[in-house]
Formats: sequence, C-alpha cells, structure tokens
Amino acid sequence: MRGGVAFQRLSYLGRMILYSCPLSPQQFNQKPGFDVERVDGTTLSKEDCAGILNIWNPSLKALQMSERFAAGCELWLAKVDGRLAGFGWSLQGRTMEPYFFKIQPDDVHLFDFFVFPAFRGRGINVALVMDILSRLGREGVHCAYIECAAWNDAQRNSLSKTKFRSYATASKFRFWGKWIVIWHDLLQG
Repeated sequence: MRGGVAFQRLSYLGRMILYSCPLSPQQFNQKPGFDVERVDGTTLSKEDCAGILNIWNPSLKALQMSERFAAGCELWLAKVDGRLAGFGWSLQGRTMEPYFFKIQPDDVHLFDFFVFPAFRGRGINVALVMDILSRLGREGVHCAYIECAAWNDAQRNSLSKTKFRSYATASKFRFWGKWIVIWHDLLQG
C-alpha cells in the first residue's frame, strides 16, 4: 500500500499548486470559533512546543523550529478548549528556502500547516488560515502566498474553502547548485 502511495506521489514530479490571496484591512472579519495565538520563539509555551515536537522526529523538528524562529517566522496556534488543535507558520517579505519567485516586503508566505488527528474534520485548518489572513490584512500585508503538492487532495480541498485562489502549477528542483523552476500551467483560480 505504501509503495503505491509513494509511486503515485512520485508521478506528480514535484508539481506544486501555487495560491495567492490579495489582502485588505476590511476584507474578512470572521471569528474562527476557537482561540488563535501568534507566537515566536520566546512566547511559545513548553507544553505547546512539546506537542509540536512530538508529531515527528523531535530532534529534527526542534532544529527546524529554531531555524524558523531565528529567521523571523511566526507560529500560529489553533486552540480548542485550551488544547493545541493545529498550527501553521508565516514569514513576511521572504521565504525559508528559494521560492518560485521573489516575495515582496509587504507580502507574506504561509506554510507548513498541521491539524492534530483528534481535531480533523472540524474545519480547523480553514478557520485558522482565514483568521491569519484577516489579521495580516488589518496589519497592512498586501498579499499572502501558499502552495501545496498537487497530489495532496486534503490540503487542496481545505485551501479551496479559504480566500486563496490557485494561479499556477510549477515544479522546482536544484540542479548544479542552482534552483530551477518549471512553470506548467497558469490557472484560473
């Protein structure tokens, strides 16, 4: 079974669907129905940190989190009845690794969203993304970007319920030390 899933994902050849969302201060003001906390490396509680680290390889996840906080990333936590239900990351003005194009200083990149299994199926990812977009719009961010793997039907479905709209599919890979981007389609989102 796993081999079949891996082969199916490989057949997409790294194809990503790129999404954008122009923001404005009054664009959306809906409340998510749960608490959203915006934290950095100094304000993340030990309990929430442990919850995130234990998703997958704690030592690698800790290194990743440390690098992200050092780069200026912000972590957004979704909490249902005080329990960590999910999270996502944002970085304004740039990306953690080379992107498909240059991000402008007043734009933001959203990435690496995760909802814990016990909270899936409740629309938490959609509400979290929409709350982040609303807050960033009020703060003067011009445009938000996010992407997902073309094979990831769950994430594509979730993003289709937000204000993000797909605009292209592309692949990127490193060749002789340089990043190469191949544009596949420009989409009507």
